[in-house]
Amino acid sequence: MTVAAVQVNVLFFASIREAVGVDRIQVAIKGEHNDIAAVIDKLCQQNPCWAVVIKSRKVLAALNQEMAHFDSTVSDGDEIALFPPVTGG
Repeated sequence: MTVAAVQVNVLFFASIREAVGVDRIQVAIKGEHNDIAAVIDKLCQQNPCWAVVIKSRKVLAALNQEMAHFDSTVSDGDEIALFPPVTGG
């Protein structure tokens, strides 16, 4: 049985966007675990310098415009937004 690749759109915001130098990228993952963590791992494999930015900071994720945990399952065509924690006063 062949596992189909899942294609997702990843959006970067605020300081993460500034650090990686792009505002969006399309990523295809293929495997048993199609979750946000797998997408982040794939991003870091494709762009090793991004690993420092994405994995060294506390990053929040939204899946289809709703806050999500890194173990949230992704489906083909989903949108994942990565952004730093928001602070305010």
